[in-house]
Amino acid sequence: MMGRTIRKRELTIAEAAAATGKSPDTIYRWVRGGKLRATETTDGLNVRTEDVLAAAARTRPGRPRVG
Repeated sequence: MMGRTIRKRELTIAEAAAATGKSPDTIYRWVRGGKLRATETTDGLNVRTEDVLAAAARTRPGRPRVG
């Protein structure tokens, strides 16, 4: 999904998760850990598109899921 063009300046947590292929929990963890700055709006937390994509680019791939 990262090859898709994102035109919004800010994303909700759900949009950030979809754009990066990460889970919403991961995005929240990045915010709590200071890796990603978020602003609180009436709709919840928003993150800047460029910041979330940069944070995702700095991470390594997730662990494979064992089912």
